[in-house]
Amino acid sequence: MASLLDRFDPKYDGADRNWGNIFQETERLLYQEIDYTLEAQNAIRFDNNFKTQNPELYRRIKVPGVYPEMTTEKVLVMEYVPGVKITEVEKIREMGVDTRMLSQVSAESYMTQLCRHGFFHCDPHPGNLAVDD
Repeated sequence: MASLLDRFDPKYDGADRNWGNIFQETERLLYQEIDYTLEAQNAIRFDNNFKTQNPELYRRIKVPGVYPEMTTEKVLVMEYVPGVKITEVEKIREMGVDTRMLSQVSAESYMTQLCRHGFFHCDPHPGNLAVDD
């Protein structure tokens, strides 16, 4: 399929695509994504980056603890951390959380990940981000 795409892709946008390389990289990343031991290592690294490099910001974020002794390639065991999905703005306001501060902490967290740590949370959907008081 990749060779067909390479042959027939008109590349009107000027991009220099190599579909074979794209498929190989996608395959590599997908297999990494489904190895939960790597996911566990990434969560520990993410937590440690904030703990050691940004203690002030670390007090405002919570990374669920990982249970490496119970984690396998197919099962990830983490601490349960209750909270409200970040998209449930009314509930967050009812909790008394300052949403401007929440936005600021979120933005600062992501800029810190990108600019200081060089390692960032690349799956920030509402199931992965929660707010507590």
